[in-house]
Amino acid sequence: MRNAAKWGVVLLASLGFLAAGCGSSSCPSHFKTCGNVCVDVYTDPANCGACGTACAGGQVCSAGACGLSCAATETVCGGTCRDLQTDSNNCGTCGKTCGPGQACSAGACGCPIPGMAQCGPKALVYSDGATASFVQPIPDAVGAMGLLKGSVVYGASGAQFNTEYDADQFDVIFFDVSNFGVPAGAPARLYDWVNCGGRLVYNNYGYTTWEQTLLQITASAGFNPNRPTYADPSSPANLFSGIYSVPSPLAMSAAPIAWGSFGVEPTPAPPTAGFVAARYNSATGPNAIAVTNNNHVIVHGFLPSDYQAVDTNANGIPDLQELYVNEVAYLVKQGPPGLVCSAIENFEVGPWPIAPWTLAAGGTAYGSLTAACAHDGANGFSDGGLGGGQGDWYVRTDVSVGAPGQKLSMWFKTPATASTGAILLGFGSTATKTWSVYAAPFSGFFYLISNPTYATYTSLASAAQTYAVSTWYRMEVEFGTGGAVTGRLYASDGVTVLNTLTATIAGFTPGGVAIHSFGSSGSACLDTIKSYH
Repeated sequence: MRNAAKWGVVLLASLGFLAAGCGSSSCPSHFKTCGNVCVDVYTDPANCGACGTACAGGQVCSAGACGLSCAATETVCGGTCRDLQTDSNNCGTCGKTCGPGQACSAGACGCPIPGMAQCGPKALVYSDGATASFVQPIPDAVGAMGLLKGSVVYGASGAQFNTEYDADQFDVIFFDVSNFGVPAGAPARLYDWVNCGGRLVYNNYGYTTWEQTLLQITASAGFNPNRPTYADPSSPANLFSGIYSVPSPLAMSAAPIAWGSFGVEPTPAPPTAGFVAARYNSATGPNAIAVTNNNHVIVHGFLPSDYQAVDTNANGIPDLQELYVNEVAYLVKQGPPGLVCSAIENFEVGPWPIAPWTLAAGGTAYGSLTAACAHDGANGFSDGGLGGGQGDWYVRTDVSVGAPGQKLSMWFKTPATASTGAILLGFGSTATKTWSVYAAPFSGFFYLISNPTYATYTSLASAAQTYAVSTWYRMEVEFGTGGAVTGRLYASDGVTVLNTLTATIAGFTPGGVAIHSFGSSGSACLDTIKSYH
């Protein structure tokens, strides 16, 4: 540096810029005589703007003023170097602040995970194992992403989950049943969510039959204690890498929750393909995390509390919280599910029948909408305790159901008198004929039938079935290829299968929807007809 200074003086002297014997007018523009040397006060940090005005350490002199020395990718905003490409408080330009839940990327505000429908309250959490006494990795993860809508924590009623589910739309649902099992009302909503292609991260340590069917897994018997979890290097997706680099193995907490450490081994099961994303004990050990339902559901075989506060990479964020963030990012990147869920009828608006429903030719209109028959919403349909024969067949042909892979579903409630009533859900319907799935409390059977006219029928398949009085059930028909149909009867939770029938219908073609019920002694009720495809 001394040599550089000396040669600078020599150079200035050779150019006649030494001030000795010369007036200050001999210095060029932007230069001033400081001592006996002409100095560029526009750029000299020791003489910035005026002789002897020195800039502080780390500052530079620019246009005669001291300022920060910022990296090439940064800009001075309010006396601080900021990266306008990533700073959510100075996004694209100084002072531009991104909205709640948004992040700054490439100089533009947006959702922290690309593909979200919107930023902010778009995740719904049920976490009955989260308490104030230990880390809550699920709420913390979605809160960090700006996605948290509602968190139902330990001791809270499952009704809060049901209420929030019904009141809003979400990008992802987290469901953690560490303590008390799935609350009443939630199974039907989870069925609807998954069958509509909703994104779901699910935690349990003992999966019931309906859970395994819905999540498309088989689960081993539970074990205790739990084990470290490793990324599976052969997996199509590495959930341990993404927004965060999650340590593998995911180490167990030194002090899991008081009642112990539990787990199961989830294995992907048909009908859709799935894969194992993580394993216990080693990268080739038993299954720990499964991805199912066309990559829209992630199933954990362990409880969040078993890994609750471990921060192996010491970055201030619990490892499990990082894993949850990566999982949401993975689910969202899968894009829309390619499924369409259509509410064909919710029986909210009358008087009945309301277009596009029409009464079958030759029929007599019975029934009305009433709050007493509401399964969900404000109203449902009551047949009025009348009907029978052709009676109150209602048909709509502006919709088409029956394509392979499609499902048609309806809720119904049996009459208050035992061994009375019948409820039919028609599919492939036209103005003159239909096929039906048929619940018959009056005869104690469940049927698949053909209705060549709306006054006649032929049984395709049947099974004995006991029905409780004044009880909600859900009936469903699923369509395969070549005219294959499967009829199912579900219990009041909407997911427990009570009966299954199969048939192959020669010449079947998709068509409209029809309904028919009669109570004879007390009303049968119908509500919410929906198609999934």
